[in-house]
Amino acid sequence: MLLRVFKGSKYLFLYIISFMLLISNICAILSNHCVKIWDADHSKISPFLFIEATAGFIRDSLFNLAHWIFCYRYWVIAIEMEALMNYKVITERTKTLQKTFNSIVIFLDIIMPLWYCVTYAFLNVNPDQVHSNKLQIQYILALYSRGLLLMLSALFLADSIFRIKKSI
Repeated sequence: MLLRVFKGSKYLFLYIISFMLLISNICAILSNHCVKIWDADHSKISPFLFIEATAGFIRDSLFNLAHWIFCYRYWVIAIEMEALMNYKVITERTKTLQKTFNSIVIFLDIIMPLWYCVTYAFLNVNPDQVHSNKLQIQYILALYSRGLLLMLSALFLADSIFRIKKSI
């Protein structure tokens, strides 16, 4: 079914999003496998912890980016469609603001999973050691930020749907 969608497609972003989700799923499998191996021996620093953290970073960042790219693209199309239906022109300032906001969210989609994976690795290098509250709070904030970024993508998709529905 997926191959039929790609056959003859002129939209490069479909290929990119699908590839990102594929790599994200491969990294999820790798991360889960490393957790099982590393859980068997917590007594020393294992390379599996760092492989797990790296795979987790790639998994989360690509997953978030794929969702954001799709939702943002759909949102821009909805705004353009709404403008066309109402005989309005989208200003250059609006386009610049859209691109700036897109760049900020892409940056956050990369930084937040990195922050999460680094704090996760620091907390698990020596699990018996008592860690500072600051590091634990950073870990929790990074953990929840991933969900907030996905929620932002979902809100943009919902806004797109409402804009298109209102235009039609």
